[in-house]
Amino acid sequence: EGANVRGRGESAFPAKINLFRNDTLFIKIEATDFIFSASGLNSQKTAATLYLGTDSVYHSNLGFSFNSKSRRVSLSRTNNPVSRSPYYNTYHSLDMYFENLSWDMNSSQVIMSRPMGAAMGQALFESSTFFNSDDFLKLMGLDDYHPLSRLKNFSEWYYSETFPVSEFAKWMNKSEETTVGLCIDMANRGFVFYDDEKREVTIKKKTKDYIDSYAGKIDYDVLSIFSETKAPVDNALLDLTNNKITVNGVRNVFLSDSQSVAIYPYNQQIIIGKNREFKFDGVVRAGLFTFFGHDFQFNYDTFKIKLHKI
Repeated sequence: EGANVRGRGESAFPAKINLFRNDTLFIKIEATDFIFSASGLNSQKTAATLYLGTDSVYHSNLGFSFNSKSRRVSLSRTNNPVSRSPYYNTYHSLDMYFENLSWDMNSSQVIMSRPMGAAMGQALFESSTFFNSDDFLKLMGLDDYHPLSRLKNFSEWYYSETFPVSEFAKWMNKSEETTVGLCIDMANRGFVFYDDEKREVTIKKKTKDYIDSYAGKIDYDVLSIFSETKAPVDNALLDLTNNKITVNGVRNVFLSDSQSVAIYPYNQQIIIGKNREFKFDGVVRAGLFTFFGHDFQFNYDTFKIKLHKI
């Protein structure tokens, strides 16, 4: 195509681009279609995986571009409805919602932030075991059956966590288009992966956990970190030297609704480590008590805050 070269794969055997950092695979991009040009390469619909040791950050439907001159990699949401789904992060145990990810291959920082040229940026970092009973009931809407229960029950009936939408539609006795809409909505809420090329659904652990949390069978949390920033401040930076995420524009974080525990970080900044542990300077409010200080550390496993400098 003129000065451009098109590389093609198939849905069953997609074309792959591997990007390395310090001789180690860092980003894998899969697509059925890549366009190579003098300035770099791009694709409008890709599945992207960032590797953090044995863990990963994954998204099933993003736009991808690589600028060969600046050596900058960009992943961004597109107009495809599945692109609104979250990044699935197993290292920090988070579902991450933001518009644009960029990485200068000469840098040790990955930027998670607003669309290019936008003045404001919003991002959400939600615990993989987050649960809200009001949200659970709203999901049901006017239907006789809860959509998460339908997904779970069909998966068990089909003996697989991955299944075609066409079979799911027949099982529910609904049209395929209606079922596709349901699956896209559940993907955007972080409950499933949806492959619109193959028209396949893969259930995430969150689907079963949400059902069990509502039934009181397992513990859950309300950890949800919302970020809002103005240019030039980015929503979040992933430091590849230690895999910690610095999140900016955080006004507060609620840790427990039952015990009324919340934090209010100074400078509206927190630093997230592995499995949702995080550090901050600021204020902790717990019931009738309020603590002010620096170098506070939240440990998710014990669900306690160490107050080092009060």
